[in-house]
Amino acid sequence: GTKVFRSFYGIVTHNLNVIFVIAEVALLGGLPVVISHVALAPLLGLVYVIFAWSMANSLGKEGGGPQFLYFFLDTTLGWTTTKALVALLAVLLTFFVAFSLIDDVLFYLDGALLMHLASCVLVSCLVCK
Repeated sequence: GTKVFRSFYGIVTHNLNVIFVIAEVALLGGLPVVISHVALAPLLGLVYVIFAWSMANSLGKEGGGPQFLYFFLDTTLGWTTTKALVALLAVLLTFFVAFSLIDDVLFYLDGALLMHLASCVLVSCLVCK
């Protein structure tokens, strides 16, 4: 179930992952997030879904059938999988556009280190539990 995600370890792991991703994008990466590259988000999502589906038979116990990384990638669920993939696409595009807007604002504000740090703290406070 989802008990591990609600545990102290799960929450700390999630929060540290978020902070590291935000720090890489805002402080270390240096690559601009350009809205004209919006097609990359669904493309990378598709690559991950194909990877997860290809790994399904390798996970779990021998002879136990496919084990999917996430319940919504389970191809036996019918329309639930389709709805979940459409929702995943919407989330990917939303976050890509959000990062693009944040990148544009930081560029407009001259991209000073203090502004980058402030954006890291603000986004971390919004996302972390």
